[in-house]
Amino acid sequence: MAKKSQTNLEQYQDVRLSATTRIWVITVAILGVCVPLSVVTRSGAILPLVAIGGAAVGTVAIWR
Repeated sequence: MAKKSQTNLEQYQDVRLSATTRIWVITVAILGVCVPLSVVTRSGAILPLVAIGGAAVGTVAIWR
């Protein structure tokens, strides 16, 4: 019985790691668009900071 529980726990951790990786890959793509866009719109660092903040909040939510 203990081995079955341990296997379920390992699968659960893999899902969290997979979701975290996906969040940050998408965030890097968004930053690739936001940085030139923030220069054109003269909004400064607001767009990239919002993207990083959203990824951080999502990561915390997944790991809790």
